[in-house]
Amino acid sequence: MTRRASLSSTGSRHPAFVVIAWLVSHVVVSDKVTVGSRVSPGSDLLHLVDAAPVVKAVLTQDQARTVSTGSSITVTMGENAYDGVLGDMEVDSEAHGFLADIKSADGGAICGQTCAADVPVRVDGSLATFTGVIVVTPVVAGVMVPASAVVTDASGQAMVELPDGTHTSVDVVITQDGQSIVTGVQAGDVVLVSPASVK
Repeated sequence: MTRRASLSSTGSRHPAFVVIAWLVSHVVVSDKVTVGSRVSPGSDLLHLVDAAPVVKAVLTQDQARTVSTGSSITVTMGENAYDGVLGDMEVDSEAHGFLADIKSADGGAICGQTCAADVPVRVDGSLATFTGVIVVTPVVAGVMVPASAVVTDASGQAMVELPDGTHTSVDVVITQDGQSIVTGVQAGDVVLVSPASVK
């Protein structure tokens, strides 16, 4: 941005520049402004841009069925990756799918001002696109045993029975399709598939 200042020594006018260390808003120079351009009062020289970009996930109907509000997503912008979660989904009638806001885990902007350099500013209203990876099934660690091998005592503690009749406490991480991932036993341990009930 420039201004003109009168110099009392000669009376002539020279261009001077106003330099500021930071801006309260993110601005971009209009693509209509080039070196040597003539501008008139009221011309658009700068465009204000939101300090934190609004990031949305575009989902097909099939994709929307496999995710939900709160699903983890990692968005890659330039050379940086930002972790966030999906917000509420809304119907995207133009794409025949769904849109979901992407926020940080605390509900704020996924990257705030830190990713301003990674997001190209487009004053024509077009959208920038990035790659996102949604965690559909979280990675879990443990030992897989038949779900029928896990019994629960009166206090609600999950257990498995060993061949010698003793019971070992386990924590069930996840159960699906008749199999359970548990911690508390080691890979290679033998457990009974139909153990006796625990009192």
